[in-house]
This record gives sequence, C-alpha cells and structure tokens, in this order.
Amino acid sequence: MPVKYPNAAGKPYMPSNGAEGEYFHSIWCANCVKATSCQIDLKAMCGEQPKQWRYDDDGVPECTSFSDERKPRKYRCKQTNDLFG
Repeated sequence: MPVKYPNAAGKPYMPSNGAEGEYFHSIWCANCVKATSCQIDLKAMCGEQPKQWRYDDDGVPECTSFSDERKPRKYRCKQTNDLFG
C-alpha cells in the first residue's frame, strides 16, 4: 500500500473510507488463502475494529492473519511432452 504512517507503527488500522477499504481488501483479502472462510473484513464493514489489522513497524497497514501459502498444482497437460522425464 502506498500509505505509510511511521508514527502509527503497531497501532490498530481501520480504513477511513470505502475506497481505502476496497484498496486494502484488494491487496490483502483478495490474495489470501483464507478468503473464503475469513470473517475479518465483514466485521470491519460492520464497524468492529479487527485486531488482525494493524500498522506494521514501518507504519504500513497490514493483516496479520494473511496467508498466501498455496498448495502446488497437480495438473499436467496431456498434450505436452514430458520435458524432465
């Protein structure tokens, strides 16, 4: 996120408006493995302060619950010759 507030490091983060919230969501929530089962953004939309949303040590908003560890794909194209076998 281009927003950076060094004085807010470690403090809770809450988007100030819908556009900022949508931008935060597109960076963190939309790329998270837990997105389908996560309720954090819904609670934030209802006005609750998520404890997982905070400013990092540099003052940049982050979600501490974010995970991008995806399982490797097990797809192999049957039309392509095996290059390593």
